[in-house]
Amino acid sequence: MLGDPQSQYEAIQRREERLDGSFLTAVKTTGTYCRPSCRAKTPRTQNVDFHPTAASAQLAGRPRRRLTATCSPCRARIR
Repeated sequence: MLGDPQSQYEAIQRREERLDGSFLTAVKTTGTYCRPSCRAKTPRTQNVDFHPTAASAQLAGRPRRRLTATCSPCRARIR
């Protein structure tokens, strides 16, 4: 589903579980990334990048951190 950033941002605002596995949201200000259904506070639109895989997020310079305190299920699903 990687494509339209506006649609992806709207999906993370709605916490769309059906899109888990389609893309990851990387937060520039915190250096974290997670799936669309993450229950953490939705970051500002200017602070996010979208990636098809965790490896892609890491290659783009994202630190190897995941949201764990508020989104522990993410650990098992992101590869």
